[in-house]
Amino acid sequence: MLEYAGPLKVLQTALHKTNDPSKKAFICISVAASKAITTAQGNTIAADKDFKDAHRLLRDVDVVVVPGGSPDAVMDIDKDDDLVKLVRAFGDMQKNNPIKERTLLSISSASMILAKAGALQGFTATTHPDLDIKLEKTCQEASAYAAVNRTEVIQETYVVNNARFDLGDPEENPFVIDRRDYETLSHKQRRRSSIARKGSDSWKASNTFKDGAARRAQLRLGGLRVITSNAGTAGLDAALYVVCAMASEESAQDVARGMSYEWRKGVVVDSLDV
Repeated sequence: MLEYAGPLKVLQTALHKTNDPSKKAFICISVAASKAITTAQGNTIAADKDFKDAHRLLRDVDVVVVPGGSPDAVMDIDKDDDLVKLVRAFGDMQKNNPIKERTLLSISSASMILAKAGALQGFTATTHPDLDIKLEKTCQEASAYAAVNRTEVIQETYVVNNARFDLGDPEENPFVIDRRDYETLSHKQRRRSSIARKGSDSWKASNTFKDGAARRAQLRLGGLRVITSNAGTAGLDAALYVVCAMASEESAQDVARGMSYEWRKGVVVDSLDV
């Protein structure tokens, strides 16, 4: 329940201008196979759209958030499941039209959904603590070139791939971890904070900057920003990162303050300034 309601609360609360409640940063739509779904805790949640409707709306969607569930239940989901197909279609849309900035976020065990959709190949990811090895195996099975596109699974609050912000000098930037060096770093060095671009204006500009789009097209999945989070409240942290990237850091901090929550930063891996 938390993995759905937590990120939803963060995104629905976020504002483009923190002093103007009319400037909502996100319009949230829930999608499911039926109009009502029952959580593992027995609560009923109403869905706004079904998968058929979601595919029709996908072109206008900026962020897709996939909440996790019971690890066993997620493992049973087939690669041809409607949810997996939706995630795959979102990734294909970015590859076919890299000029638009899109973000794919999985919460906890939902990283398995991304893996089955082929969205984690060649990336670094985190997941529910019980699924580390299973996630690596699933990613290998989804890749035709497992040796080249191997997925590195690490335990972090959240992991961001294909981030977009001004890196400056890569040797001096404290917010980026090179996945090739990750295993040689101490635990303290690994826990560098992630950041995002400051402000929604830069996000809007990235959708029209031709040079950025050309470079984005050369990245995996057309530069789709792929974020995976750990279990529990890590979904809140990852959602706050999305707010920071697409609205502003001020907005993210304001949401965290209103929830009496201390934002724990994750890591950004192999980022490029696009």
